[in-house]
Amino acid sequence: HEMRPINSIMSLNVALQERVCMYKQQGLTSSQILQILIEEQFAFLSFKDIARLGAQASPSDEFSRFFSALDNGSFLYDFSAPTSISGNSKNLIIHHVFFTKRSALDMFERFPDVLFFDTTYKTNVSKMPLGVFVGVDNRGHSFMVGAVLLSNEKLKAFEFSVSALLRKSNVDPNRIVTVMTDFDMQIRRAFRCALPSTNLL
Repeated sequence: HEMRPINSIMSLNVALQERVCMYKQQGLTSSQILQILIEEQFAFLSFKDIARLGAQASPSDEFSRFFSALDNGSFLYDFSAPTSISGNSKNLIIHHVFFTKRSALDMFERFPDVLFFDTTYKTNVSKMPLGVFVGVDNRGHSFMVGAVLLSNEKLKAFEFSVSALLRKSNVDPNRIVTVMTDFDMQIRRAFRCALPSTNLL
């Protein structure tokens, strides 16, 4: 990865963040890491930056870094808060992942009137339900808006799906006139709660 000066530790190159964290895991002090970086001409990092980096890493940050590594500039994602399995903080899972592309959201922001949503049932390699949002343009042609990989088909999963779409798209919910889905009551409840003024068919 090409390294270049930055203004904020939050926008650090992921590879450099991982290197600093690796040095910390090896037992190097912040002063020693700073000296290494100065020798390698990365002196734009301060002692304070290095001390902060990795000091308060949370499991959620780990998942963020994983998805950021997949980001090619147009891939967008959202995920549910990680939870522990059997009370072990090292065994964390995320239950639902929403994903889309900027080009798909651009279309949705232009044509938000009609939205379709439904799920497949564990037909993918992960054996998880896959929810798909589809929009309709002014010519009556359908287009992909986004998709969500779910761990189950309960109300909270569908509430996450709708809220993730609205967070990423910035579409005013009042502009979504009609939502079409199947008769699954949990899906209908999630849409009714998030989009109370929308026609649900």
